[in-house]
Amino acid sequence: MERAVRFSFSISQALTRAPFSNMAPDFLVMGPEYRYKGYGGLLAAGFWNHYWGIDKSMSYVRCP
Repeated sequence: MERAVRFSFSISQALTRAPFSNMAPDFLVMGPEYRYKGYGGLLAAGFWNHYWGIDKSMSYVRCP
């Protein structure tokens, strides 16, 4: 068992990507309510497209 666990870790931890980090949005815009509403206080969140613009199909923007 020890060998299996040791094999699963990279020798170079600094170069190892965190699991599921590809599912985190590229940007978050937090409003003043974020402090007590948590994710309900987000004004925008999402991903960039290939041209570094907002990918509207993969983003959320709340209009005030």
